[in-house]
Amino acid sequence: GSILQQYPSLFAALQSIYPEHTWDINVIRTCSPKYHWDNLENQRKFMDDFRAKHNISQPCDWSKITSTDLTKAGGSFVFRMYPSLFAALEAIYPEHQWDINSTRSQVYQNYWNDIDNVKQFVGQLREIHGIQQDEDWSRVSYRQLQQAGGHSLLNKYTSLYQVLQAAYPDKKWDKKKFQSRNKRSAQRWMFLQVQKLYPGCEVVEEYLHEELSRLSGRAIELDVFVPRENIAFEYQGQHHYQDSPALGSGSIELHQERDEEKALLCKSSGIKLITVPYWWDNTLESLQKLLIQE
Repeated sequence: GSILQQYPSLFAALQSIYPEHTWDINVIRTCSPKYHWDNLENQRKFMDDFRAKHNISQPCDWSKITSTDLTKAGGSFVFRMYPSLFAALEAIYPEHQWDINSTRSQVYQNYWNDIDNVKQFVGQLREIHGIQQDEDWSRVSYRQLQQAGGHSLLNKYTSLYQVLQAAYPDKKWDKKKFQSRNKRSAQRWMFLQVQKLYPGCEVVEEYLHEELSRLSGRAIELDVFVPRENIAFEYQGQHHYQDSPALGSGSIELHQERDEEKALLCKSSGIKLITVPYWWDNTLESLQKLLIQE
């Protein structure tokens, strides 16, 4: 009989007859053999090749891959066999811990209809933002929620307050606290990063310094203070650099005058004061650079 009667497909025949070659089914065939993609090993080989060609070395790199990228490379089977790329990755690479919020920029349709997915996201957010008690949630901003991967979640639930209500309906959430404009969310994030900079040290947010207050004649509060190291961190929002009537936080002159007074008081008391401007990129690395520069 003919060669093709001895093999399930042309591709299988080529692999067997010319084993010295590395055969790529996506190049050789526009249509893969029937049942080819039912085999998990074939799926994995395709994904391994795709990863190599697209320089994907860690799970978060998949967030830049679109369905078009996969389909053009011959991976349309992914969307025939799985509800989403994320589901495919979970099945093909079960040895990895996959996090949909970092792996995919968009979750699959109806993902947030499953309340367990909402709870999982809230749990991750709790860890990222060091939430110790329910009141801490009101210090997390809308933007921080988006940055954590909650864009599509906010299409279903328009605020963190609604997200928490859905995830934990038995708890009493104070809506007014979540609506406050004085969240100081960036300051709290800075506090969490300073804790990482000084593990094992006491780190205090909004520290009322008695000695500086006595010298000034008014209450002097340090945004974040590390008593053992005698180092203070001050987060300076936009209103410290330009007039912003919308913020309703007083004139730029008043803020700059107080900033200067605080800097002089700290210097005279031997406190190293690190000023963190509002354009800080929120990373630990850049905070370390500011510390070295001072």
